[in-house]
Amino acid sequence: MAMIRAEILEVGGPEELLDGDIWAYGEPRRWDFDDVLALIRAGILDEGGPEELLDGEIWVMAGEGDRHVDLKAWVNGRLNRGLPESITVACDSTMKFSPNHAPEPDFAIFPATLKPSQVKGPDVLLVIEIADTSRRRDLDIKGPKYREYGVREYWVVDLGARVTHVHRLDGDWPQEPPVPFDAPLQPALLPDLALRLAEAGV
Repeated sequence: MAMIRAEILEVGGPEELLDGDIWAYGEPRRWDFDDVLALIRAGILDEGGPEELLDGEIWVMAGEGDRHVDLKAWVNGRLNRGLPESITVACDSTMKFSPNHAPEPDFAIFPATLKPSQVKGPDVLLVIEIADTSRRRDLDIKGPKYREYGVREYWVVDLGARVTHVHRLDGDWPQEPPVPFDAPLQPALLPDLALRLAEAGV
């Protein structure tokens, strides 16, 4: 175990464990993507597990309930049928925007000329997060970071309120009022696509 610990943290280093968090130099330790890979190699995290690296913090995502799963499947079908082959729809893929920030949105849509591993914020045409139990994180934590990294349009589909919070880099972040499920959603950079989430039946 000493070798595993040394691969991630230095023995005798500045880190200390305080109330379940690792702190260094008086503030929470900031993790990077290489740290996450080391944790996976060490068997501490599972590859493809529920963890997400957000602004240097490792978050554990809640499991997806039935409504989330059903709506995600419906949206996935509509996106793949409604968009041309020149556009990639990545579902639950890691978007490595910086060494310390690698979100895994429900959907990230970008030009097919790019591999997912190459995509940076300004390349993304649309990010969609479906929020059932994750509404606060998606709006208050992920939202500002997507804006900081230049994502041009971001939707938070709020299953509880049955509205979508639309954020556009060249407009309001978020726009008010949110879009109800029975109204059409049309991304600014994908004008031929329109979704009416009430049709999903969730």
